[in-house]
Amino acid sequence: MSISELVTFLNGVSYILDSVQDSPELKRLIESRYYSTSNNLVFADILLVIEEVSKGLAQANKFELDQKLLLEE
Repeated sequence: MSISELVTFLNGVSYILDSVQDSPELKRLIESRYYSTSNNLVFADILLVIEEVSKGLAQANKFELDQKLLLEE
């Protein structure tokens, strides 16, 4: 899988998670007294992580491609 494909995949996952976060069933489970994570993560954290990783990969990939083009000139 190329970096471009990975970024596209991560953006798709982010879109799907963003779409389901307003689901009444998901909200009910998250608000349940039985819901917990080992490090106090909330659902929105995963969206933030995916978006940041996706942006970082895209930025690094663009920088590397730009550098490669400069070296070829």
